[in-house]
Order: sequence, then C-alpha cells, then structure tokens
Amino acid sequence: MTTDVKQAMAYPKLSHVHLKVNDIKSVKPFYEELFGMTVSDDLGTFVFLTNETTHHTLALQQTPTQFSSASQKLYHIAFEVNSEEELYGFARRLRSSNIQFSAVDHGISWAIYFNDPEGTGLELFLDRRGSPNGVPHWSGESHKLIIPD
Repeated sequence: MTTDVKQAMAYPKLSHVHLKVNDIKSVKPFYEELFGMTVSDDLGTFVFLTNETTHHTLALQQTPTQFSSASQKLYHIAFEVNSEEELYGFARRLRSSNIQFSAVDHGISWAIYFNDPEGTGLELFLDRRGSPNGVPHWSGESHKLIIPD
C-alpha cells in the first residue's frame, strides 16, 4: 500500500482485548491492582475493565473449558508508558509482587515482558524512537535491558 493511500485512509484504533480465562477471580484483581484498571461491568462470568474513557479496554470471560496459554492463541497484550520513570516504577511493582519478568531493549522500545496468573503474555513498553539513543526502525536485534532497583 502506498503512503498516499495510507494517509487518505482512516484506520481504526485498538478498542479492547477479550481474554477467555480459567479463573476470573484470580485474573480480575491482577489487572485491577497491577494496571489500576477499574470494573465497568461485572456479570459474574464476564468482567469488563477500563483505565481509559472507553467502557472497557479488557474483557475477561470465564470459560467452562480449561484453556492453556498455548490454546488461547494470544502472544501478548501490550501496554505503553510515557517515561523511563513509569517503566522503572512498574518494574519495581512487579518485583515487589514477586512477578518474574524479562526486560529487553529493542532499540525502538524498552520492554518488560511477564505473564498474568493464567500465563497470558503481557508487555509494558516505552517507545524510544524519538529519544536521543533510540532508533527509528527495529533492526531485528534485541538486548537485555538493565532495570535499576
């Protein structure tokens, strides 16, 4: 697709992520506490959470069938922060909650990868493309990111 066509088109924005979960009672507080999300609707087997002005950015659905993370067919959900301080603060929250994570420098972004209680992959990232040491395009290489204590 040419740049002219892309500029002329209106693209939809990401609205929400819908996860089928085995234990909604353990997954719901994870997103509430770690991401500061609030419940906009709780129907028992469906919970809708938000941290924005939209009704929900995350829908959780309790399922009668047990799913493993592989069968859910979701690689990760990405959340963006606006500063190094936010990224480091979030890493401290993960550490204090004994949640294992890996920190990666992709050049275009700094990312922290971890899982929710059911193994769903999560990414918290800081866009570095406009930063002094950031790069405009990913080279395909990534390096370990050192997160200060």
